Amino acid sequence: VAIASDGTVRAGLPLANAPIADATSVWSGVKLSDGSVLLGTGTGGRIYQVNAGKVSIAVETGEMAVSSLALGPGGDVIAGTFPNGKLYRIKQADIGKGTDPLKPDPWHELAETEDIWALAYDGKNNVYAATGPEGRLFRIGNAGVPEIHFDSEEAHLVSVTVAPDGKVYTGSNGKALLFRLEAAGRATVVHDFDADDVKLIAVAADGTLYAVANSYSGGG
Repeated sequence: VAIASDGTVRAGLPLANAPIADATSVWSGVKLSDGSVLLGTGTGGRIYQVNAGKVSIAVETGEMAVSSLALGPGGDVIAGTFPNGKLYRIKQADIGKGTDPLKPDPWHELAETEDIWALAYDGKNNVYAATGPEGRLFRIGNAGVPEIHFDSEEAHLVSVTVAPDGKVYTGSNGKALLFRLEAAGRATVVHDFDADDVKLIAVAADGTLYAVANSYSGGG
């Protein structure tokens, strides 16, 4: 049940679990159009599909971990991995159709990149990737060629999102800076958090900006 602030009691959301027996860690997730969920794991870079409580291996990348997942152009699934900075692009229609996991070739291997921590799509064929250890935000546009959209002074950019007005925001690890991209290669620091990283960013339809900042020192 759920209890509202005025004391009203109503039916709450049902809770359930779907154990992934072989997975040692889950790094990322994304919901597909059919309602199923993909989970990127640290078990040989596998992507698991959870559908109506059933778990199956959907994709095997062979990387150490699938650290980020997002839906990209045409509804394709974009997967970011570490430690080799490889991106994978998988058609939704191909997921879960056969008995064996998909084993796609890399879509791109980002230069001087080990970690792809977060992905975002702007609905205009631009995919953004927040990466480390050089603290770069890559953009892959219509030409399909990865370009450095923003090169920060931080070691890692760990979050990225695109606001309804098209503005791109990215957050760092280290100084926990929240950036707003003004143009290619140019960004404004929106906020400097007293924390260690800006792990998640979201922008509401009315433009309200939300960020999750983590502090790992001192037990915080």
